[in-house]
Amino acid sequence: MSLTFALQSLLARHEAYVLEAEEERRKMAASIDQLECDKEELEAANAKSIEENRNLLDQLEELNNTASTSDDQISSLNATLQSTCQELERVNGLAARAVQLEAELSLMETETTGLNDKLLSSQEDCRSVSERWKDAQRTICTLQEQIDRMEAEARDERERHTEVMNRYERRRVVERQLESAAGRLKGAAAATTKGNPGE
Repeated sequence: MSLTFALQSLLARHEAYVLEAEEERRKMAASIDQLECDKEELEAANAKSIEENRNLLDQLEELNNTASTSDDQISSLNATLQSTCQELERVNGLAARAVQLEAELSLMETETTGLNDKLLSSQEDCRSVSERWKDAQRTICTLQEQIDRMEAEARDERERHTEVMNRYERRRVVERQLESAAGRLKGAAAATTKGNPGE
């Protein structure tokens, strides 16, 4: 009787152990399945982050190339601006010369007026006065042509200078926009890398 009871007790413990082991195995299998799902999700998220980072790096490289091209264009504009400044100095010199020529022109006009008066009042010196008057007229025409030419050159130089300055300002706006975009891309890349430590 006691042997039978012992066997029944042993059998009951064995069955309980089997049930417990089966339950534990089921839980471990479920846990393994969950871990596999989590792993697949993490791998998919990691692949997506890697692709996003690659895209961000490509965009950053493109911006860096664009910024480099902008630097070259700015250097070219600076050289053009320096050349324009030198040309403006030359134009200023021409303007000063024009002022001097205008003073000479005024003097010649005064002399011409005097010569005309003398021509009317003195027939005796008519030929001499006439020649001087013709010389004065030719000189006036020459001076006027020089003044007109210098004024045209000065006007062209001012227009070129204005265009160069406008281009320079537009290039500076584009450069600031590129710097701002590059900063945002770098910040986004850093945030993405920090949010995916398993990469």
